[in-house]
Amino acid sequence: MPVSPESQVIDPAAGHFSALLSPIPLLPHRTDTVYAMKTRLPGIFLLLVCLLGTARAFPAHAQDADAPPPINEQLDPETVAQHLAVSEDRAPIRVLAITTTHGFRHSSIETIKELLPAIAATTEFDFDITEDLTLLNDENLAGYDLLLFANSTLRVQAEDEESEEEAEPAIYGFTFQTLEGAAEASFSFENLDSDSPSGAILTAPGAPPIPLEDLTYDPPMLEFSFDTQSAYGHIYVSGELTPDAFDARWRSGLGDGILPVPATRLNPEDTAVPDGMTEDQREAIRTFLASGKGIAGAHAALDALYGWDWYRNMVGGGLFKNHPWTQSVRIKIEDPENPAVAHFGDGFQIHDEIYVLDENPRWNVHVLASLDMRSVGIEEGPASILANDYPISWLQEYDGGRVFYTKLGHFEDVWTTPAFMQHLLQGMRIAAGRLPADMGGGKRTYEVLAEDIWPDDIAVDEKGHVWIVELRGRIHRYDAETGEIRQIAHLDTTDPTNVEHGLLGIEVDPAFYEGDPYIYLYYTEQKTFINTLSRFTYKDGALDMASEEVLLRVPTEPQCCHQGGDIEWGPDGSLYLSTGDTGMSEVRPQWEISQERIDDFMARHDLSRIHWTRLVDSERSAQNLQDLRGKILRIHKDGSIPKDNPFFGEPGVRWEIYAYGLRNPYRFKVDHETGALYIGVVGPDAGYDYDEYNISEKGGENFGWPRNMGRLFYNEITPEHIPNFVPPIWEYTYESGGRSATVGPIYRHEGEGAFPDLVQNGLFVYDWSRRWIKWGHVSDSIFRSDVEQSVKNTPLALEIPARRLLNIKTFDVLTRTAPISIETGPDGSIYVAEFDGFWDPGPNSRLTRYRWIPNNPTSSSEE
Repeated sequence: MPVSPESQVIDPAAGHFSALLSPIPLLPHRTDTVYAMKTRLPGIFLLLVCLLGTARAFPAHAQDADAPPPINEQLDPETVAQHLAVSEDRAPIRVLAITTTHGFRHSSIETIKELLPAIAATTEFDFDITEDLTLLNDENLAGYDLLLFANSTLRVQAEDEESEEEAEPAIYGFTFQTLEGAAEASFSFENLDSDSPSGAILTAPGAPPIPLEDLTYDPPMLEFSFDTQSAYGHIYVSGELTPDAFDARWRSGLGDGILPVPATRLNPEDTAVPDGMTEDQREAIRTFLASGKGIAGAHAALDALYGWDWYRNMVGGGLFKNHPWTQSVRIKIEDPENPAVAHFGDGFQIHDEIYVLDENPRWNVHVLASLDMRSVGIEEGPASILANDYPISWLQEYDGGRVFYTKLGHFEDVWTTPAFMQHLLQGMRIAAGRLPADMGGGKRTYEVLAEDIWPDDIAVDEKGHVWIVELRGRIHRYDAETGEIRQIAHLDTTDPTNVEHGLLGIEVDPAFYEGDPYIYLYYTEQKTFINTLSRFTYKDGALDMASEEVLLRVPTEPQCCHQGGDIEWGPDGSLYLSTGDTGMSEVRPQWEISQERIDDFMARHDLSRIHWTRLVDSERSAQNLQDLRGKILRIHKDGSIPKDNPFFGEPGVRWEIYAYGLRNPYRFKVDHETGALYIGVVGPDAGYDYDEYNISEKGGENFGWPRNMGRLFYNEITPEHIPNFVPPIWEYTYESGGRSATVGPIYRHEGEGAFPDLVQNGLFVYDWSRRWIKWGHVSDSIFRSDVEQSVKNTPLALEIPARRLLNIKTFDVLTRTAPISIETGPDGSIYVAEFDGFWDPGPNSRLTRYRWIPNNPTSSSEE
């Protein structure tokens, strides 16, 4: 969209947001980058924060002061070889070690060339070290057991200039100086001279590209917009594009004027070179591996052979993208029984350069070790879209052979460290077939099962059929056997536009195939705005809407927001329902209470300022045990109340209540093994507020709203003001953008189709606004209150023993849709309702499925 000529160009000297974002020269290619941005600042600056992340994303030199020293040692080759010597006779392992470089050449290669012959003298390895790629032919490779790519930054051979090639994207980088350092991103443009130009914004490592929309190029003017994927909407960009620069000007819809954002053409490293690896040489490598032999690689072997899909898949799916950490880091061991890492115990400290790859190999390989994120300054999470899972070494069976790769090996003193070399040699023995080891063997797949739907909630029955509801009342059934989806009913309900009501939840009777063919729906009645839990009979391929049996009615308000509406079964067959506090999103004390009363309140409680919380409406719902709102409710499936509910029999209390003090528990899950409930709660809108995840282990818990949320106790409140208080298991603020905390399943599945052990017993959590899906494990730890945002003149620093969600890792990040409901199926698959739009459907909504396919090596037909 063109920029309006009336718009004002903001002067950096005027003290507006551009003063915080004054452009600086582009950093050299592949430098250590600090992705550092401040949040809760106005205008486009805040929008850029949403794109580029926060200071916690990639700290440049975060260190643990109490960490042990790194294992690096400066030993001579003969001493290293003596440490690794084997005494018994072993069949020789013949290795062709490739040290050829077409890209960056590591100085450690010379150390490698001295070290490998010394190791050959004390072990069963027999090394030939070469930079001559002509040795990569079938006849020569037949004499080896293993190929070792040792820091070899190989490239494929460039095609004949006369041959038709696909044009490389044009990359224009821009850099900002923020309050906390430099932040980089880039525009990637493709097919600008065609009728269908396209592009994307490339941000921090691990973050998905942001597609450019409405891109038009009328040389030299280029115009487009992009969605910030947050409440801040679109940014509109236009400017003059030359072969060397893009004079871009950004405009938001927030009335901040125009921000100049000049971008400079980057010259990425060539992915093809005249003396690169030929097609015949590549075919010889494939034939070698397919014959049952092995390939191993260290460090820069992952900065190699771009454009050759077979190699990319062979190394695990990802190639070099960035190296944000060149420092001492801690490596965690994930398979302590594996010979390649068994000598490290549960982990070790090492000073090295850590690669970030453009695709996480986690879901294609068997991971042996990974980066401990705490050693680079990242605590649990993070809650942003940035990746937080970095495998360091791994194994896989691929195309008939065995593969071992490690990211370590940048510095000379890594190679002269016996512990690292034992790691490498043991991995090579496994790849050569001389040591037995768990090779993993599986691949995560992603499938689109249904489109042309607008799913809000889903339920998966014991046969794998998926039942789907839409906010506006349509109900569908996906048949797992035929793959067919069809509408089975339409429920009359309210129009959700601007009031957040409608058809909210669905469940299938646990005895559906044993004589109870009931479907349970939670919806808003059209005229009364009463939220109603009912069950309907499914017969003859349709839902009989005349069979409705009302089980529970929850009065609500005829305006936005916070309806909750999830339905889940307990292990004993009881039925749980989440209800929101139905509070208004814009009620502040100043609107209803005089400033004199507010000042008096602050003085009495020794407060420096006040938090605004919806005390008026949320206290009478979420904290009121005579009201069903802001709660988790529990009933039998016939509508009667279980006598073991925590408040059953108490006078003046609604006996259906199981847990309370909740704002908008939009999604929750019941652990059928332990009976615990995990609850995702969408929090209020102030910058200091939190979303949170809760656990109810026995019922009767009070999660605090509106007296606290997340780590923050509002105003004068302490835990003593919250009877039966239980702190959250995880929480986060707006620091990384919009937020909508929601809970997925507790993953437990054995046998074929089960995801790897790392996921087992994990709690899936996801965020509708940020579009990520993560998982972690709940363990005993410490809850700490928020002192920084406390308004008490003497802040109360609390440390409470509590259950906490730990070791949180990113499972996936959606790009054009948002996860709104997640379930597991009887085969171990993970089903996702992907939502697009807001009050109205978007074009990308769908039902999808993640599956783990065991022992599924990629076809050798890939080029």
